[in-house]
Amino acid sequence: MALDVFLGLVRRLVTFKREHPHTWMEKLEDFFLVEAERKWARYPRCVKRLKEHLAVISRHVPQESGNGDERTFNITIKTGITKDLLTWLNIIFNLPPGAIYIDSTRIVYEREAMIKAHLILSIELIQDLERIIDITELAEPLDEREFIRLVFKGIIDALNKVMRTELKTTWRFLQILNLFTFTFNNAAVEFIISFNDYRVKDLQERYFDCNLLSFVEDTLNLTVSDRNRQKLLAKNAAMSAFARDYYYKYQDEVIATIKHFRKLCLMTGKIYHLFDLIAFLITRYDISIYSVQDILKMYAKKNELSEKETLMASYIIDAITELAIIHATFQSNYTGLQEKVGQVLMIILQYYLVDLDDHVLSEKIFMGHKVSEYLTILSRDTTQGNHAKKSSNIHVKDRIPEFLVKQFMIFNDPGHLLLIKAIFGRTAGNLVFRFFTSFLKTSHEQLMHSITKLKESSNLQREVSFRATINFLCDFLIFALDKTFLQPTLREASRKFDDPKSRFSEINVATRVVEIVLFRELPLQDGLWMSTLALKFKNNLTIIPNIKKIIQEKVSSYLLNNFVLYDKSSRETTQLLHEWFNDDIIKPLYFFFRQIDHSLGPNSSLEDRVQEASSYLCNKNKELSRNPEKRELLELILAKILA
Repeated sequence: MALDVFLGLVRRLVTFKREHPHTWMEKLEDFFLVEAERKWARYPRCVKRLKEHLAVISRHVPQESGNGDERTFNITIKTGITKDLLTWLNIIFNLPPGAIYIDSTRIVYEREAMIKAHLILSIELIQDLERIIDITELAEPLDEREFIRLVFKGIIDALNKVMRTELKTTWRFLQILNLFTFTFNNAAVEFIISFNDYRVKDLQERYFDCNLLSFVEDTLNLTVSDRNRQKLLAKNAAMSAFARDYYYKYQDEVIATIKHFRKLCLMTGKIYHLFDLIAFLITRYDISIYSVQDILKMYAKKNELSEKETLMASYIIDAITELAIIHATFQSNYTGLQEKVGQVLMIILQYYLVDLDDHVLSEKIFMGHKVSEYLTILSRDTTQGNHAKKSSNIHVKDRIPEFLVKQFMIFNDPGHLLLIKAIFGRTAGNLVFRFFTSFLKTSHEQLMHSITKLKESSNLQREVSFRATINFLCDFLIFALDKTFLQPTLREASRKFDDPKSRFSEINVATRVVEIVLFRELPLQDGLWMSTLALKFKNNLTIIPNIKKIIQEKVSSYLLNNFVLYDKSSRETTQLLHEWFNDDIIKPLYFFFRQIDHSLGPNSSLEDRVQEASSYLCNKNKELSRNPEKRELLELILAKILA
């Protein structure tokens, strides 16, 4: 019976998607809002319990003055709200009891709890679904994981609307993470939700409005009329006033943000959730009147760290900061635009592969010796048979850097993305996304390797572990904030930096503080925030004709995948970085070079090389062979890189 009810929900979702073929992703919240409102009236006991628990939280939330019963607050969240959430999600999904269960609940601080839960879909249920619908078709144009994320977002947003209108509460749920995993006989979605009462609810909207003018003109390269420019400048001024007020009222929210990421890292067992925030903060500490090392010395003195412990702490900070800044640098070049993705891919490849010396590879890539070994194997390969006389060893260590350097000539060529897809067999967007998942997974493995080595080599009283590392990092970030950004006045905070009159003026310091807090709601590199918010708020924009269409055309669909980046980075099947380089980049490039050299020999003409390369790539990609215009475009760009 319960299964029939669930399948009924799926049928309604299928019908809804078909009725809104072009807008279903944007309207998904509306679908679940209807479901939520209908079931809100149907299940009064669940509603009553929610009201009771929220009333307890409102009465007992610990205040800055020390009032409130912290024990009652914690118990209510851990035993009350979590059970209500479990019941509510079962109701919305129309699943039987036990399909969703709470793994753990952690109190982050007095206004936030994190809830980790699992949704179990049995193999029998999935088989029944497949008999009724094509699940791939239902998720199209997204993959199943991204579709699941959107479904959860629709449910959470609907629940928040109902709570706000029916319960008149300021508490809300915020989806943080979906991790899609498989067990022996079923599929499971592991999800983490923040249940919070953040005191300012419209940070995303304020930030988007404030930066909209520069985003439209500088990122989208569109023209804004003088009238609209004045409107947007007025919003910018309003944001400045808000940031100044926020600085004096809500400095505790900044500390709470660090605690938020501390709990997230500990709940997932992964370091990389801190990367974007670390890159944002450490690069700014380095231009304060105290260097990072100065701040560490003060931290060591306060916490009575020995000289050896201080050196170890310095090593950990440097190692993690280096990885975080590399990740942030590549992400910031991306900015979420379709036209940038091919350029970002080549910047990544040039950084790692423009010098294939064994020592350099080992310095840049964790287990980089595996890349060197693979290059050596490929360089020894020769082709036998009819073309044996023409063949010669492919000096791949010379050819790859040469190929990458020539990419500077063709970044803006209309055939550049076509060339990438033809050679590597994947779109540039897919390759970049796969790189980031491999980078994050490898970064965590690299950290765990370093922790193991430190643990083996040290003889310290203090614990050396992942948990201890996360706790130290977060404590250090809070300490550093206290020494720089968080001062009694903005004037004092501004003077903690080297450029108090310009880059770190009072209003800029206030804005940076707001941005630190904004990381909780946009847990990705800050250079991608505006593109992400443009996708979210595009229906509300009326300042420029056709801006919704422009955003859909210009902003990469892979940007949405930043929210499931951590999912794929955590999966066992995701390759480590050296494997990604070997399989996705070096191997296809090698076979591309070998086909030309072994078929034609070293003294062939440019025209012959272009035709041979074109035929080889068209044989790999039938779409090219059936499209003369694309083939002609491909050959024009091949002539540039093979010259």
